[in-house]
Amino acid sequence: IGQISVDFGRDSADLTDRQNIQLHWIRVEDIPEIWTRLEGVGLSTTEACGDVPR
Repeated sequence: IGQISVDFGRDSADLTDRQNIQLHWIRVEDIPEIWTRLEGVGLSTTEACGDVPR
């Protein structure tokens, strides 16, 4: 996540009070590469929102 924030998020990421990470300044064209990197280290957003148990 740190390297993704450096490469795509202007060296910045926010940790929220709900224990989430927000990356700002992400360009739409960079999203596939970001997902690939996150999934490569076992991170995903499975059941992160919508009508799912929390």
